[in-house]
This record gives sequence, structure tokens and C-alpha cells, in this order.
Amino acid sequence: MFLIGEKGDEMGKNINPISVWWDMNSCPVPAGFDPRLVGRNISWGLKNSGYVGPLTITAIGNLEHIPDEVLQPIHSTGIPLRHVLCEYQTDMVEYWRKEQPRCLMLISGLAQMEIFAPTLYSIGSLGFSILLAHPGREKGSEWLWNSFLLGVSKEWIWDSFLVQGSQKCQELSMDYGCVYDKPDGSGELSCKTCNRSWFRFEDFTKHIKSGEHIIHNVSDMVMSQPKPKSMVTMGTVASSLPFPLPPPIEYEATTTVFWDINTCPLPLGVESHLAGPRIKSALKNYGYPPRVNIFAICNLEHTDHLESLFSSGINLVNVSSNCVEQLFEWRRQSRTPSTLMLICGPTTLELLARSLFRIHDEGYTILVAHPGRTPRTEVLWKSFLSVVSREFIWKTFLEGSADDIVEALDSDCYVSCEMCNFCDDSPDYLTAHFSSVEHLEQLSYRARLPLEKHSSSTSTEGKEEGD
Repeated sequence: MFLIGEKGDEMGKNINPISVWWDMNSCPVPAGFDPRLVGRNISWGLKNSGYVGPLTITAIGNLEHIPDEVLQPIHSTGIPLRHVLCEYQTDMVEYWRKEQPRCLMLISGLAQMEIFAPTLYSIGSLGFSILLAHPGREKGSEWLWNSFLLGVSKEWIWDSFLVQGSQKCQELSMDYGCVYDKPDGSGELSCKTCNRSWFRFEDFTKHIKSGEHIIHNVSDMVMSQPKPKSMVTMGTVASSLPFPLPPPIEYEATTTVFWDINTCPLPLGVESHLAGPRIKSALKNYGYPPRVNIFAICNLEHTDHLESLFSSGINLVNVSSNCVEQLFEWRRQSRTPSTLMLICGPTTLELLARSLFRIHDEGYTILVAHPGRTPRTEVLWKSFLSVVSREFIWKTFLEGSADDIVEALDSDCYVSCEMCNFCDDSPDYLTAHFSSVEHLEQLSYRARLPLEKHSSSTSTEGKEEGD
């Protein structure tokens, strides 16, 4: 958030480009409001909230049915008008990639905001400020603000935002002014449908009422096919860098499985020595890359059947709580095309959902297996987990017959304790490590308990056994 001090402080010492995209269809000029004041009030509303810098406002939407009495005064203040038939997310993303404004504001209704939300989240996660103005939150839209829009820097109710700006300008005796200090009203006018642009308002309005424009509109509606949503990813950022990137290197496709046994244990009836082969066989049957690495990453100290799990081709990684660090380490070392499968319960899934969303944005395939959806995770499946390529119910995923299990076991598996930087090739050594002084010291340090408590309890148990 680009706050340049409190109200009354000197403004403009640190300026940051601000780009405003205004959907005139879902957030129209309020009835009785002077269209000439829209740009000025947006500018002042942002400034009054501490957002100061070069301002670009783009009024966008289906402009055919908006009266000239509204469009012409807006254009006269220097605001560009862009006619689009329906979706304009691609336009905004292309502008963002080119100009990289540090602050992006969207003025729109809920329908467009729902389409834009994943992109706004991606832009915000890269360090840019996101601002919103809308007609008001609607019933059933809470999931947006609990997920993609959780990190929005500031939001306003559209009508109130304009009225408050107007009152402030009157207090300061400000005239109508011009957003871009261009009294000739030289904001560009464009028609995306026909790929044409003008600077004279009369030429623009004449065009959108012409037969040529109507034919293009009909053609667009009949011939256009649904297109994938344009998303901001690390790739889109890289493509806008001023220097060339090295050519991509070909890598073998792999599938990595992270399994939280604590929150998603083996279903009853599934033998632990078949866990690894069943997972590999199921992935193969679903068509995912045959090179599979499986990691049981959780607190393994109280997990049964470590030996049989290890013998089935599963790496054993002991962590104090969750696999967040291992997930980021995997991301650092992996290359596309790769597939990541997460097997876990709802608590772990909630913790890692945002990380999975970012990983998918970078070109990876995400799979999830879990015991079943819960009311608490429904918001995640509508938002961050909407990028999951395939979702499985854990018990059903493992129901392949034993005859299908033909995968060779991985002989290069290892065991480790991430708390102690311990690593070996035998689960027996891992079990012994759990009783070592080094490990107990780590547990004591993490729990902030005196080591003497562990020592005394251990010595007491020894005396009782000796007695």
C-alpha cells in the first residue's frame, strides 16, 4: 500500500503509477451525478487515502447503449473510452505487463470481479497493491473476500466513493479540472471489436452506430470460441523483462507425491506394504508421468508400519508439523513439466492451498487426494483449489486390484528427520534416532521445555523397568 503520510502531510515525495480500470456497465455513473466529476473524484479519493502518483483511468465496457450525454463529458476530462463486447481481462493484463503500475484499481460489479479475482490475487502476491470499488458485497460472495480478495489493500462502495470525493473537492473549492491536464479532451477512443481507434468523440460515436460495427459485433458473438482466462503468472512477468531469457531446457516429466499420513492415514483394509505400489499404479492408470517419487512427510514418531511403508518404495520424512518447507524446496528444485500430488486431510489442505495456486501458475500440474470435502474447505475449492487438475477421494484412489500392481519398487529411498538434519537409508535408524539425545533436545527446544523434564521422565521409566 502506497501511503504517503497522513492527511495534510506533504504529498508527492514518493509517487507510484496507479492504473484504474472502470467497468461502466456494472458500475455506471450514478443518477444525477455530473459525469465530468468522475475522473476528478477518483483522483481525489485515491489521494485522500494515500495513493499518490501518475494516474491512468480507462473507462471500459459495452458503450453502445450508454448515452452520449454521459460518454462525452467523461471523455472531455481526458479519460480514454474503450468499447468491448464482453470480457476485458486480457486488455487489463496486457496493459499491466507492459506498464507494470505499482497500484491497480478495479471498479466493477461482482460478476466481473469474480472473473478477475484470481488474476488480482496473482498480481497482489507479486508485491503490487490492489484496490477495489464496487456496488456492494452481495449475499453468497463472501468466499471471494475469504480467498482471492483477502489481500486487497482497500475497497470502497462505488457511489459513496464518488460522493465523498465530490464533497471534498467542494470543500477545497476545486473546479472540474481535467484528470490528465488535457483540456482538449484527447483521451483515446477505441473499439476492440473492430480493432480501431480515434481521438475525436464524434468519429467514435458515429462508428459504434455504423453497419460495419454491427456486423463485427454479430460476427464476434457467432464465431468467437470460449478462451482460457488470462492469468498473471511468473511467466507473464518474465515475458515483460527488458532482457532476453535463456532458452528452455527439456526435462523428463515426473510426478512427486507428498503424503501427510497424520491427516490422511491408510484406509482400513489397505496393507501398508502395498501403499507405494498402489499409489504408483493408480497414477499410471490415470495417465500421469510414470516416474513417481513418494514422500510420507509428517510427524512419523507415532506412525505404525514405517518398515513396510519404506519397503513399498516410500521415502520417510519426519517433520514437526507440516510439509510447507519441503513443498518450497521441491518447487526450487523441480522443472516443468512436472506433476505434484498432495495427499492430506482438510487442515493441511487449507494450509497449503495458496501455495498450490502459485505453483500451478508457474506451469505445474496439481493433483489432490483427501478423505472428502468438508464445509470448511468448500471456499478453497471455489478459489485457490479451482486450479487442481484432478481431485480424488483417498479411499477410492487406492482401490485398484493387486493384479494391477506391477511397478518396480524404488531401491533409492531414504529416511530423514528435518528437525535434526538426520538422514539415512533405513527406517530402523530413524526409529532409533527418535530416542536419541539430539532429537530429544530438538523437541525440547521447539516445545520450549527444559530438557530435564525429558531426562527425568526417561530415567524414571528406566527405574520402573529395572524394578
